Amino acid sequence: MCVILAEVIVGVNKYKLDNEAPVDVLMIDNNEVRKSQVAKLKEIRATRDSKKAEECLDIITTIAKTGQGNVLEAAVNAARARCTVGEISYAMEKVNA
Repeated sequence: MCVILAEVIVGVNKYKLDNEAPVDVLMIDNNEVRKSQVAKLKEIRATRDSKKAEECLDIITTIAKTGQGNVLEAAVNAARARCTVGEISYAMEKVNA
């Protein structure tokens, strides 16, 4: 004789409400989100002063190499020059690469 014990899951198979309100679920299309983000990045890179952005990123790399200077201040200046977080991070990562 085989006895199967059911696991109690409150709200699913025990102590269920008689009238449950429907739950709105937000459906996100990850492909559309990615396309939108890539388009925004392209627009930012196309409309910024590329020379200024590169100068800011070079300063971050120099600070990371030498340890001389304020990397946070340089990162803020780079962000003001419309550099992306990825570009700022990569400018620091280049030192260890």
